[in-house]
Amino acid sequence: ELQRLERWSMRSNQLTSVPPQIGELRQLRFLDLSLNNLKRLPRDIAQCFQLETLNVSQNRLETLPRALSELENLRRLDVSNNRLLDLPAEICDCSALEFIYAKDNNLRELMPPEDLAELRNLKVLDVRGNTRISEKFKKKKPENNRADLDILI
Repeated sequence: ELQRLERWSMRSNQLTSVPPQIGELRQLRFLDLSLNNLKRLPRDIAQCFQLETLNVSQNRLETLPRALSELENLRRLDVSNNRLLDLPAEICDCSALEFIYAKDNNLRELMPPEDLAELRNLKVLDVRGNTRISEKFKKKKPENNRADLDILI
């Protein structure tokens, strides 16, 4: 009966992988995989169609699956304290996103303004602690034409 599971926390369990069967949890709304040793997420996570909150902070992720774009109900994404170089452009297809926490990674670039504009519900984009971004915007803040969006650098 795991298919009816709505909340699952595997926080701080020294996980090194997530089985592809995660995609069978179609009713899952909240998933916490933080404080583990994950290097990648399976593409199958995108089959958790009801997912609203995904916390994969404090792992060893270097990339995110492009398939995350299929999570149409995703509202809160926390990828802080990983080894990410980029946020995939496809993340802008997650139109319900309200909060993206991506601080303390190795991000090279901020999303282009036109991509940010696609995320109409986005309230917070937190990219603090990403040295390359911080250096780039020390003198000039990124373009942000939306009063309802906080970009934290």
